[in-house]
Amino acid sequence: MGCSLGFAGQVSSRDGSYWHSLLPSGRIAYIEGYTDAMYITAKKLETLDAATRTLHWKGAKKIFGLVTSELDFSGHTADDLMDSLNGVYSDPKPWT
Repeated sequence: MGCSLGFAGQVSSRDGSYWHSLLPSGRIAYIEGYTDAMYITAKKLETLDAATRTLHWKGAKKIFGLVTSELDFSGHTADDLMDSLNGVYSDPKPWT
């Protein structure tokens, strides 16, 4: 429980310091891990979609479709995503 409390008390910095501390190879590894997680999440949504059809949950198809499209990075390379994140973190003003 003490470990949980310590973790919950940490303040998350969104100024890009973590991103800037990574070498380019670390940034690519971070992005690849993130995109893998998004792929797995999308596959889990497919499983939930089958359950919602069984339970006749109206609106689920639309919601899952929107979420799944947001999780799809298939049209982007890791280099494209890294360039985008470099741009986001180049100006920390919106994060502070």
